[in-house]
Amino acid sequence: MNLALKIHIIKKNKKIATDSIILTFDRIIKSEKINIMTEITNSDICNDLGLYINKNDLESLRKDKEFFNTIKDFLGEFIESIKKTIDKTEKEMLSEKELLNFFANNKEIALKIKSYLDIDLAHIKTHRPDIVESWEYYKEFERICERF
Repeated sequence: MNLALKIHIIKKNKKIATDSIILTFDRIIKSEKINIMTEITNSDICNDLGLYINKNDLESLRKDKEFFNTIKDFLGEFIESIKKTIDKTEKEMLSEKELLNFFANNKEIALKIKSYLDIDLAHIKTHRPDIVESWEYYKEFERICERF
């Protein structure tokens, strides 16, 4: 994802320079930057997403507890919104089995998708059949299409 977020917060009637602090949302990575996600939230989103900041910027923020708490509150609400959106999306998504069932009952659509996949996967099927062989749901999809 790698989303850079510049802090634009008014502090005691003075605008903080927009390039002074950069927070970066990214997958959990090894970095010289510090992941402060667990300081912001204890949500399980911390297992998948990090919030990275330069060490010097973090030290500057921690010197002003009130300002840092304001930022943490804002980011906590922002992260909670992200989490709610992810949860809602995951709840509404079809499972692999539901999708396979859909294809089994919709011959025309299944065969159309198969024709696209045959083209898109031709190279990997030729050069790395071991990878394709590991795709359990794709193999089931192909079996469904063979029955038509």
